[in-house]
Amino acid sequence: MNKYAKKLFMLFPLFILFFFKNKLVQGLYETNAYPLIYLMHNNEYIGTGNYLLKHNLINLLSIYKDVNFEGLADISTNTDSKKNKLTIDELTDIEDGTKIERVIKKRMQFINKHVNNKHLIKHSSIIYLYELINKDNFYFLLHFLYKNSNGGVIIVIPESLYIDSEEFVRINSNNFGANVGNNVRDNENENIKNIASVSNEIIEKRIRFIQSILFNLKLNQYIYFVPNNKEIEKRYTLYKDSFFFFDLTRNVTISAIKNTQNVVNMYGKHLLFFLTKDNININSIFKQKQNNETYLLSKKKTIILSVDYNNFHIISDMLLKTTSTNTSLLVMNELMNIFTKVYEKENIDYNLLFFFTNYSYGINNFIDTINPIFKESIEFIICLDNLNENDFFLYDEPKLQENLLLMRFYDILKKKVQQNLQKEMQIETQKIKIHNKLLPNMHEYFVLKKLSSITLSSQKNNFVFINKRPLIEQKLNLHNLKKHIKIIFEALYTYIKPKKIEIAGGQVNIQTDNNNNDNNNNKNNDDDDIFINYMNQINNIDSEQLLARNDELNKYKKFFIYTKDTNDLINNITKFINEYNTNINSLVIIDYKIPNERKQKFYYQTYVRIRFSMAISYIFHYLHFFVVIIFLAVVYLLVNYCLVPWFYESEKKVI
Repeated sequence: MNKYAKKLFMLFPLFILFFFKNKLVQGLYETNAYPLIYLMHNNEYIGTGNYLLKHNLINLLSIYKDVNFEGLADISTNTDSKKNKLTIDELTDIEDGTKIERVIKKRMQFINKHVNNKHLIKHSSIIYLYELINKDNFYFLLHFLYKNSNGGVIIVIPESLYIDSEEFVRINSNNFGANVGNNVRDNENENIKNIASVSNEIIEKRIRFIQSILFNLKLNQYIYFVPNNKEIEKRYTLYKDSFFFFDLTRNVTISAIKNTQNVVNMYGKHLLFFLTKDNININSIFKQKQNNETYLLSKKKTIILSVDYNNFHIISDMLLKTTSTNTSLLVMNELMNIFTKVYEKENIDYNLLFFFTNYSYGINNFIDTINPIFKESIEFIICLDNLNENDFFLYDEPKLQENLLLMRFYDILKKKVQQNLQKEMQIETQKIKIHNKLLPNMHEYFVLKKLSSITLSSQKNNFVFINKRPLIEQKLNLHNLKKHIKIIFEALYTYIKPKKIEIAGGQVNIQTDNNNNDNNNNKNNDDDDIFINYMNQINNIDSEQLLARNDELNKYKKFFIYTKDTNDLINNITKFINEYNTNINSLVIIDYKIPNERKQKFYYQTYVRIRFSMAISYIFHYLHFFVVIIFLAVVYLLVNYCLVPWFYESEKKVI
């Protein structure tokens, strides 16, 4: 029997290992988590380069469930009491950062009176992104970040990685987190009604606002983003309650895939596609490859269409949906396709250059390497931005209003916008803030290089590079996209059609030949037929193909520190162009080194493996069960092999 007992004790550890290996214990779940991007700009650290997360995990809203901001006005004695009660939507419209700071500071002081800060340091927290941007919940995140220097935050983002107002309603109506304040229970129907009225545009605005605040904080905490799924929702619900004496179980552990690396040597690529009626090799526009062909460039003016394929995101190393950038790339591709046919069929007196740049680095490299003759031939540059909305904005600089040829293009564009959108084109004239290296619009970098340039966008933009794109974006709107393709093509086609243009008395005069009216009428009819064919081509753009290409573009990380992805993206764009381009001399890809700057460093982070565990609560019961079994086994062995024999031996001695 002793042999069997020893074998049993030897098999027991193996059984435990098998038990855990096959995850028979409930509460364990492992997935990928993506860190807040680590960026040092102007000697201010943003985010974290570590892969640590400790303490027990609890729903963030559970900590602040007793906080009710209805009493905030009672503690305010100054004239700012109304401002202290501003909603998140009202805060997003405030441009003065000091006012926002004052409101946030007042809220933090109020929260301090209702929350025991000692409890904060014991926990790390988890919260849904859609809960975070609902009502006043973002104040709780800020308070947690201010007061908790030891723990971290996990933000759960939508599984689709797209902004979805229906998902926003589901998350906040189902109340996965803790109820915050008594007013939620008292006015539940009113709150649900308010939640349902939040549109995708409002959600995007709120997300952009909150991430801009995060970028202005010097964070010590560890912030990770996890895509939502059913397993995450299950654990999120379990973590919303308060901790009990034996319930020390909501753990989360982080396993690093790779250490954070300071990116020292960065390389970029930009792509150029050149359309001209002259037999010119695109390489001739650069200084180091000058030849006799460059002289032809002086005879025709050049218009450049530029798009920035770079996309900075707050989440590191994650393949996010980059709809705003994709729209400009898709529009650019369709314009290249149509204008290729225009140059094959018609006599055009302009050169068109399509320029895919990698942020301002590509612009600076391009302008510095082109030869002076070509630079003089540039009439103006059109930069394309987000074209997914149903509005149309034109961004320029005050001095550009003096460019009469550009004003002619404005007039044409206004008419096309009115015809296609039934809206007025909104012109945003802004002075360039030369003290800031991060500018909100791409045309500003060209203007600083003494070139006339504008930006076309469907969205009002006053955010700089690192705040420009929200961490999740809206889905591709094919209807709006096709409208913008049509508007830009019609305006540019009308502008570059052969005409005799004279500038006199501060006005642009367009002259036509009135001789031989019959021939002119026939020519006009032919031109109308050709133009109708172009319009039909735009109207018949395959929606499924656009969606497929959008999905393809989403396969690449577009931030310039991801060199392999940006190389693959350029190759993908080249593949699109080769579908309609037959001239090998019209396409070129330029490699260059991105200059290093002292006060601006970038860090490459990879995703981590994150494990949620209710291990102690569940395993505690199992271990307790096994301890009882072991105890009973020991008692059995003791009684059966010690006490009982001893009893019989004693009885024999007595007899």
